[in-house]
Amino acid sequence: MTPFLPEVVERTLADLEVKKAKEPLVELEKKLSSFVLKTPEALLSKFLGKEPDTKLICEIKRASPSRGVFPGRLDVRELAQVYEGSGAFALSVLTQPLGFRGSLRDLEVARQAFGGPILRKDFVFDVYQLYETALAGADLVLLIVRILSKDKLEQLVSASRSVGLLPLVELHSEKDLDKVSGLEGPLLLGLNARDLASLTIDHERVEALLREPLGSWPVVIESGIDKREQVLAFKRHARVCAFLVGEGILKSSDPAGKIRELTGGKI
Repeated sequence: MTPFLPEVVERTLADLEVKKAKEPLVELEKKLSSFVLKTPEALLSKFLGKEPDTKLICEIKRASPSRGVFPGRLDVRELAQVYEGSGAFALSVLTQPLGFRGSLRDLEVARQAFGGPILRKDFVFDVYQLYETALAGADLVLLIVRILSKDKLEQLVSASRSVGLLPLVELHSEKDLDKVSGLEGPLLLGLNARDLASLTIDHERVEALLREPLGSWPVVIESGIDKREQVLAFKRHARVCAFLVGEGILKSSDPAGKIRELTGGKI
């Protein structure tokens, strides 16, 4: 079992206290008050739309705990433009420093280069991080059920929409189901095939989750997608609306070609 999850939780919470001391939440609230907030309902309707046929959320990250640092120099702006030109529906930007070498600056740069929806992917515990996310230009925020209490999850789901963010609520196993029961309003459910402890991929576990009563929320399949056949297999489930793909694209020598392969060549 990898010690990564406890370590990243501890480090993120410590860093969060430093940020709050340097720039209190009230200052972020003042900054966001000048923004025209986005409408989560409108964004959700785009995910539910018929075009494009295969909606890919393509990831930008510099490293991962399972793969280490990706080879080559990652130019966030350039990669975001490649993704958009190749048919990516949305971006996922890793902003976690530990294990991923990410930052909010990566998200800000991606926002300048990409016209579609952008997800902030990180370990989010606090309303403060939601304000950071909105100010950086994101449209969606990842909320990992495993690391949150039921009450905290409900608070963050509600607060995310109040700052114009659509929450992507991520499940890993049947153990997470009780926490999502009773959630209200527009949201996406993310079913992640990667185990947070072992970092291994198990698509059978995702298939099992798709057979569970998950309410009426649309589903995003996450992790381990690198073949068109996998996309087509999951698309048999009517509730699946998108696929979050990271390493399947990043480890390819031709990211644009990989996106076209996964989407069936349809943009």
